[in-house]
Amino acid sequence: FEEFRDIIRIMEMQPLPEGGGVGMVTNGAGPCVIAADHIHGSGNLSLPDIDASGLSEIPPFAIRSNPLDLTGSATAEHFLEGIRAMERDDSVDIIMPFFVFQDAPLMDSLHELHEGLGKMEHKKPIVALGMGGKFVEEQRDEMAKYGIPLLDEPAVAISSLDRIAGYSRWKNESGGSR
Repeated sequence: FEEFRDIIRIMEMQPLPEGGGVGMVTNGAGPCVIAADHIHGSGNLSLPDIDASGLSEIPPFAIRSNPLDLTGSATAEHFLEGIRAMERDDSVDIIMPFFVFQDAPLMDSLHELHEGLGKMEHKKPIVALGMGGKFVEEQRDEMAKYGIPLLDEPAVAISSLDRIAGYSRWKNESGGSR
């Protein structure tokens, strides 16, 4: 049921991906590790190497790989630049920011995060993850206002995206018929 719910949320708010390359941006690597394990076991998704030359605006303390780990020092602007970098990277088809909203630098700049995401024009699907209680639910409601689904379980989110990427591939190969 959770997978079905996430598939509906994603497809309601986001375009179909062109492929299965997932680019992750995070300020807390734990959920990304879970997601990466599930991506490696999926049939339609991958974790591509990202173009480091596109990360020039990322702070030097970040771990510049996929996932792009902004560490607990990440602000809203760091996240927005990481998402923009994933948008520019041709190997990335799906952008997945993983938020630990409660980390002080991000928490202190949440208004900027929401404002930036709300203004962002993107061609690739953005599917966010955030784990927690009532505060994260409030963030989910806020992000839904500008069309970004915020999911809460990495394994279920990856399984849902795997099915969506498989459907997208089938649709492209069959010319959209049936």
